[in-house]
Amino acid sequence: EKRNIKRMGIISFLFGADDEKKDEKKTRQPTRHHHHHQQQRPQRNHHGYKPIDTRIINNGNTTRNMTHQNRVNNQPQTTQQQQQQQQLQQPTMNNNQPIRNQEPPPKEPFYYIKYINYGKRSVPIILQHKNGPCPLIAIANVLSLTNKINFGLHPNSKYLTHKDLINVIAGKILERPTNNETEEMYVKEALDMLPHIEKGLDVNIKFNGTFEFTEQLSIFDILNIRVVHGWVVDPDHTETFSVLHSLSYNQAVNLLCQKSDVISSSTTTTPMKPIIQEDDDDSPVTTPLGNTPSTPVSKATKLNDEQVALLCQKAYIIEDYLNQYATQLTPYGLNYIADRLTNQEVGILFRNNHFSVIFKLKGKIYALLTDVSFSNCPQTWEMLSRVDGDDVFVNDGFQPI
Repeated sequence: EKRNIKRMGIISFLFGADDEKKDEKKTRQPTRHHHHHQQQRPQRNHHGYKPIDTRIINNGNTTRNMTHQNRVNNQPQTTQQQQQQQQLQQPTMNNNQPIRNQEPPPKEPFYYIKYINYGKRSVPIILQHKNGPCPLIAIANVLSLTNKINFGLHPNSKYLTHKDLINVIAGKILERPTNNETEEMYVKEALDMLPHIEKGLDVNIKFNGTFEFTEQLSIFDILNIRVVHGWVVDPDHTETFSVLHSLSYNQAVNLLCQKSDVISSSTTTTPMKPIIQEDDDDSPVTTPLGNTPSTPVSKATKLNDEQVALLCQKAYIIEDYLNQYATQLTPYGLNYIADRLTNQEVGILFRNNHFSVIFKLKGKIYALLTDVSFSNCPQTWEMLSRVDGDDVFVNDGFQPI
């Protein structure tokens, strides 16, 4: 027992001595022993150390100030303290979505954000600047207004990167159910096309209110977004309607070019050159008058006087129509748009090579103002009531301003 007591005393003595040495090291720990991780000291003022900026974290719910602790310890922060402070500065998660930065990145393409009141929600909309991709912006704003996507923005975020915008819309496309291989192919084509929308879309309107089908327009069908235009010919204008109702814009321009060729040929001393007709095996042949014949025509056709007169008459009607409604909107087209949309439906209007978001409310059509110049203005919508563009601006409560 004496040996055990003596042994325990020796052990306790040894460990006690070791603890005392550790305490001694802690009390007289010189700063120069830690120069390998020493941080530059803040500048002093007449109150002591210069205070560190207060960090606001957790969406503004918690405020942390490290100034008092540094004054008390009177020593630079340790590596552990630096790690803790870095963790406090990390963005938190909100509804399982990453919080975006508050300032625009220096090199990555981005879009400015504006928050508007829509119904009972505060909705972020994408603004356009530097001739941005209006089809992509219009798609994003329709999906945001209809609450079909979530950008995952911090409540005070002022921008969204182009990469994040593409990813959000691509995720929405992938949500579309596919029941067969054909629908799967449409979804795949839409995903492949999405990154290239920023370069524009190939759109050819028809003067009867429809569009010529293209694969690029199929992305709107997949996302269940209605696209309309108002460059529609009025059936009451019988002469103009008979010429334009079956034509697309490209066909109308081709007729004008053919008329110009005929006139230039007739004013020269050389014989009138024939109008060459393209005869593809995969597509119907179009005559100089824009009609599809039931029988093939020859490779080169020379128009007689009667055909030239008819061509010029149609061309003059087309020119008059295009000049009269250069804004690509007709009074009949306004009513046509209102008839196509249901009340409180959000869609997209194609006009003057621009895609804009439109909204129908109590029989009236409003276009969303997405130019970056309206970022800090109360003007939110433009009421489409005139074809000359002299319309009324309203706020997000649809009150005139």
